[in-house]
Order: sequence, then C-alpha cells, then structure tokens
Amino acid sequence: MLSGAAWTAGKDPGASPSPARLCYKRDAMIQGGRSAPVSKPGARWGRSNRPRAGLLDRVLDRWGFARPEAPTREALEALHQAYLDHVPFENATKLLKVARAGTAGGAMRGPVEFWEEHLRLGSGGTCFSSTAAYQFLLRYLGFSSRLLFCQLPASEPEAHTALLVTMEEKPFLVDVGYALPAPVPLPNGGPERHATPYYDIEVRRGVEEEYLLFSEDDRGQRFRYRFTLGEVSEVDFRRAWKRTFGTKAPYMRRLALGRFREGTRYLYKDPRAVFAITRGGEEALPLLEPRIPKLARIFQLPEPLLEAAWRTLESPPDSPPHRK
Repeated sequence: MLSGAAWTAGKDPGASPSPARLCYKRDAMIQGGRSAPVSKPGARWGRSNRPRAGLLDRVLDRWGFARPEAPTREALEALHQAYLDHVPFENATKLLKVARAGTAGGAMRGPVEFWEEHLRLGSGGTCFSSTAAYQFLLRYLGFSSRLLFCQLPASEPEAHTALLVTMEEKPFLVDVGYALPAPVPLPNGGPERHATPYYDIEVRRGVEEEYLLFSEDDRGQRFRYRFTLGEVSEVDFRRAWKRTFGTKAPYMRRLALGRFREGTRYLYKDPRAVFAITRGGEEALPLLEPRIPKLARIFQLPEPLLEAAWRTLESPPDSPPHRK
C-alpha cells in the first residue's frame, strides 16, 4: 500500500492520466466557465430508450471485452470485473447535471447519456444512474435482470438500488453502484458466502422475504444493507432516484469518488484524504493542495470535470432540483 509520504510526494497509485481528459476539453462540458447547453432528457431514458448505433459495442471495445456468446455466470462475473476496472463511482457528473438542469427530472442521466459520457470522459455515476446503465448493458448482452431497492443502515427503504440477475434459475445480486466487487448468488437455505480480493461477501435470509448483506475482512464483519425481491417499477425507480437530488442528500453536499484497483479500494469521502482500503486495513493518504490533480490521477477522471464539479459545491443552485 502507498505510504502517506509517497502520496504527498505525488507518487499515487493511479495509472497515467486518462486520454478522456483530451476528449473532455474537446467536447467542452464547461465552455468558457459557462454551462454547455443540455438536451432534454425525456427521450434518453426508459425502456423505449435505444442506444445510438454501436454505442454499447464501443463501450465493450474500450474495455477490451469480447461480447459473450451466451449469458452465463462466467460471462456475468467477467463483465462485472470489466465494469469495476473501467467505471468509477463518482458524483461529479451528477453535480454538474443538477447545476445545469435545475430539476431532478432534468438532472437524471439515463443509460445512453451515461455511456456516451463514459466514452468521452471515463466517467461513471452514483448508484441509480450506474444501475440503470448497467441493466441497459446487461439487456443488450442477453441477461435477464430486474431492479431492486436496498435499505442502507440508518436510511430510507429505497435509498439504494441494485439488480437481480437470473441465470439457469439461479438468482444473483448484482450491485455496481455501491459497489460490490462481484455478483453474489442468493442463498437457498443457509448463508451464501463469496470470497473476493477485497472482502468476503455474505448474504443471509432475514425475516419473511428479506435478505441481509454483510462484508467481512480482517477488521471484522460489517452489515451493508437489507433488500427484498419485490418488483420495482420504472415509475417507482424514478421517484426514488429523484429523492437523491435533494439538497440534503449525501451526494449533493460533497464530492465523492470511488475506484477498485488490484485488491485496493480507493475512496474520496473526506476533503483531507483519500482512503486506501484492503482486506488488511485502511490507510488515509493525505491530500494536500492542489487536490484536483491528485484526485484526477488516482480516480482516472479529467481534471476539468472535477474542477467544474467542485465549483458547483462552492456556488450551489438557488432552486433545489428536488422541488419538482
């Protein structure tokens, strides 16, 4: 693991800056300090949404991922790993879209917009946009899936979302938004445990139709969330998604970034440090000024994107987008 001294010296664990940085400047989300025009999102979201010619194939090509011949467990696990390798958890795109759109409905980044921006910027999203985009990709590749609501500790029942993917009559929990490092089969009786390089995942049956998700590493076991397999309609999903744009929602008040890489999870959740978490423990890597270049390197995101998102936090919109 990288020491604090190495971090402040600029020797961060990120790869060389993403080529998406050049694309970002070319496409100019921020034009001369002003927000670029935003097309209306209505036609870009929903089951009627269709990718532009070759969009998802370009995503797979960017990842170096060959389209699977059949929707098997092995293919699902490989696709999940490819997603984690290339798509970060980030709310920078969300903060910028809110600042431009002004309403929750207008600020939602549907699957086509999500993947187009990923190709340009190397960006990702938070749980709702990531889950919708990943389901979009799964359907394209022939996987059967449906939306789930999950309840995090001390949160509302619909605060988080994931997917239920069924193959050969076996259900799997798939969560790219939180994110879990691998798909997890649901238990048919006793607990189902799955080992990963980051931590072990355990799913248990709770009361009635409830499932409980835990993670465990050398620091002990931690309860992550509870969920049921109840059907989630697109209307319910959109309504829950809109609530995440409230001014008091967690990812509307700070910049949040996450990345999985070679057995280490990197999280930016505190202005003073990036946290590097392994099975053996957690280390806070001091983050001195200037912060943005270091964040861009470790999370492989364009500096202009992070800078623009940071400015929205310094000058929040006058009208909270969750009002409509």
